[in-house]
Amino acid sequence: MGHKEKIKRFIRDYFDKTKRRNAILGLSGGLDSSVVLMLCVKALGPNFVYPIFMGYKLFTSQESFENAKKAVKSAKIPKNNFIIEDITAQLDIFKKKHLDIGKIDFGNKMCRERMSILYYYARKLKGLVVGTSNKSEILLGYFTLHGDGASDIAPMSSLYKTEVRKLAKILKVPQEIIDIPPSADFWPGQTDEGELGFSYAMADKILKKYVDENLSIEQIEKTGISKNIILAVLQRYQANKFKLKSMRTTI
Repeated sequence: MGHKEKIKRFIRDYFDKTKRRNAILGLSGGLDSSVVLMLCVKALGPNFVYPIFMGYKLFTSQESFENAKKAVKSAKIPKNNFIIEDITAQLDIFKKKHLDIGKIDFGNKMCRERMSILYYYARKLKGLVVGTSNKSEILLGYFTLHGDGASDIAPMSSLYKTEVRKLAKILKVPQEIIDIPPSADFWPGQTDEGELGFSYAMADKILKKYVDENLSIEQIEKTGISKNIILAVLQRYQANKFKLKSMRTTI
């Protein structure tokens, strides 16, 4: 059974078990949330999926919003199910009170604000919040605790980023979304790989060998990967392992 069918069945079974019908997810216009959107539609039907776009004036690009709309159209989501929330006002109030806040801390605040909105709608619509984090992000700790790391169900937690990209093609996610450099949209020009200092493709190779295959650093190096890159990836993995204790992965 391929990833698509396995995850589709997992989503459907979990919703049946919890006696919930509606899937609530944050839709950024990026790859991961678009793939989760399509998986939820395949599992539950478009009428029971509620994507929510939560933009902030300074950091959310118009391109992100346009791509979110393309994903919604491709998934055949009913017009009234696509919810748009402007999170500018509440974040600006916080920013005025904390003028010295840095970019990362403000990005984390933004992420947690979005998750609080998702849980508001989950209660209102008697649904579940569906997480969009993948295995690469989880192992690298590249998520915000109680922000995008919070969810009721995490259907992509067993898929590396490179596997998510392959699945996106199978699910016929619009190619322009597949081609977007991964970004949390925390500030203009921010990209995941630029912030991490290495590509997801390289990180996935190393993490698969170290975590899944239990190879040592020396054994991984013998496969032709630079020791500097190996150490950079594994230092990030080790430094953020504490975050995994509060990250509920469910597949």
